Amino acid sequence: MEGVKEFKSLEESLEAARYILPGSLYKELVETVEKEDGLSEEDKISVVKETIRTYLRSLAQPGEAVGTVAAQSIGEPGTQMTLRTFHYAGIMEFDVTLGLPRLIEIVDAKQTPSQPLMYIYLKDEYAKDLEKAKEAARKVEYTTLEKIIDNIEWDLGDRVVAIVINAEYMED
Repeated sequence: MEGVKEFKSLEESLEAARYILPGSLYKELVETVEKEDGLSEEDKISVVKETIRTYLRSLAQPGEAVGTVAAQSIGEPGTQMTLRTFHYAGIMEFDVTLGLPRLIEIVDAKQTPSQPLMYIYLKDEYAKDLEKAKEAARKVEYTTLEKIIDNIEWDLGDRVVAIVINAEYMED
């Protein structure tokens, strides 16, 4: 694999991943690799290497126009949705406009969305375990900065803004 060294053992590959990957991604990788009984150690090492390689490839260079790339990534599905309206023109039962207004609400982060709920269907392993379901919910829960901080301090001379996180809220 280009850019990722060869590992002799699963432990060695996971140790390398611990220093490269963000904490949440590393934790999920370890949980997934360790519970997967159907893979050989060589296959598990390949999964770790591919995860590291994909993560490193996804990083943006300083000065890269990530806003433009993000806008294109979001805009392209909306364009396809609009084009589909022409493809299905005249078919009364087929409503292709439902997704676009919701996409606009999400991207614009409207204060009072017309559809404030999202239905997220859990995989069986999460749907049958309350703790796992709560863990999944915490990963997608709507939270504003004011809910998770205790204080904001700034030093105009050094041009520094320090945000003091509410540790109690973050544990929840």
